[in-house]
Amino acid sequence: MSIDVVDIFAGPGGLGEGFSALKDDAGHRVFDIINSVEEKDFECQTLRMRSFARKLIDSGHSKRYLKYLASPTNEIREALQQDFPDAWADATSEIIEKSIDENSQVEIVKLIKSRLTPERPLVLLGGPPCQAYSLAGRARNTKRIKSNDEVWQNDKRRTLYKRYLHFVEKLEPDVFVMENVKGMLSATLEDERVFDKVRADLESIACGYKLYSLVRDDEPEELSANDFIIRSEDYGIPQRRHRVIILGIRKDIEKRPDILKPVYDDLTVEECIGDLPQLRSSFSAREKDLSKETSAWIKFIGEILVGYGVAESSSELNLPTSTGAEWVSSRRKPKRSKDWYRPLKMNGIPNHETRSHIAKDIERYVFCALKAEEDGRSPKLGDFPVDLLPKHKNISSINDKLMDSNRKTVVFSDRFRVQIGDEPSTTITSHISKDGHYYIHYDPKQARSLTVREAARLQTFPDDYRFEGTRTSQYHQVGNAVPPYLAFQIAQIVNKLLDE
Repeated sequence: MSIDVVDIFAGPGGLGEGFSALKDDAGHRVFDIINSVEEKDFECQTLRMRSFARKLIDSGHSKRYLKYLASPTNEIREALQQDFPDAWADATSEIIEKSIDENSQVEIVKLIKSRLTPERPLVLLGGPPCQAYSLAGRARNTKRIKSNDEVWQNDKRRTLYKRYLHFVEKLEPDVFVMENVKGMLSATLEDERVFDKVRADLESIACGYKLYSLVRDDEPEELSANDFIIRSEDYGIPQRRHRVIILGIRKDIEKRPDILKPVYDDLTVEECIGDLPQLRSSFSAREKDLSKETSAWIKFIGEILVGYGVAESSSELNLPTSTGAEWVSSRRKPKRSKDWYRPLKMNGIPNHETRSHIAKDIERYVFCALKAEEDGRSPKLGDFPVDLLPKHKNISSINDKLMDSNRKTVVFSDRFRVQIGDEPSTTITSHISKDGHYYIHYDPKQARSLTVREAARLQTFPDDYRFEGTRTSQYHQVGNAVPPYLAFQIAQIVNKLLDE
């Protein structure tokens, strides 16, 4: 018997992807996603096409889906929909494109209940939007908090967790998985910790839930707030991503869940994305004096690298010439986790296209990558040559500061961050949709920020998972997702629990 899954605040579907990827010995999916609830249009487009893809793959039509990946045009997508109308109708009805608020949640619960199978177990997934709990967000709003604490305390984003609790109360799932940022543990509301409120509210629900940690094998009442933090890099994720994940189990289920099994051999950035086709960036439209031609880029980068002593001439460098595309041919696979990233036989990858950068940023990226190779860490602004320092209002008089003993303690000292090849990456967040300065490729010859596909790899999305919408939206979707491979491991724990 399949297990019903409802994914609310679904984003692009990281949690749902991990659960749907688990199959039984006969090759059937253990978890059946009944509904994914999401308000953003591009995220819903991604969810809808992914649901459609699963149905095509499961019915033996993966080649037709791969044809769409290789040429994601409206014509090919419409042809697919016409050839498989039932699968498309199911995928469309699976996605509930609505904002979850007090006015809509009753209707959404009604829609979900109409699709549930009563004799099946139910798992509820989701993580309420976390801007209000984000440590970085709270730091940015320090002045606001001090100047108008009442406004901050009444910020509706701080109580979005109650929307999630409403679905727990009305659907009474056998198990729920709730994800959020670490800031949730220290955030307060009316002088009480949000996390403590969540615990108390769950205990007050009629059927009641026990809250388990996925990393500590203790009784629920013995767990502290910090016991719910999962360090993703400890569980085979090539990324230092620390998040709060709560596993709630209905009290009438008298079984204890297992915990995640640590992986002591880190999956590194280079092992994760090193097989992907090498790409160059291009010059942004602001660079009026620089040609968009490949030869101009090679000349520009070649002179920089020769200046750093990487080679005697640019002809020795074998620089990349392509800027990528929505589909790039490639038969190579990652050094590790091949089966996870490439479940289908593919001759290319989607969403692998570079952004354009201003010339000075490209110079900075080259410096950062070379400096990281030398020092084994991403350089701070205090390490930068003066001529590469950004002209930013927060770095006023920085030239003078660079000459004193506090050279490496300047404002926004990590404004540029290169991802170290032989380590897990830093946390992929939605900030990657902005300028890419925190996500510089480790290869100085490529001199660019990460592509959507490279970021998706670090988030452990399989290569056949295509992100729809504008490229900015694609970055945003990837940054907001839960790593599917982490969700897959949680799905194994939940399946074993319900099976027993």
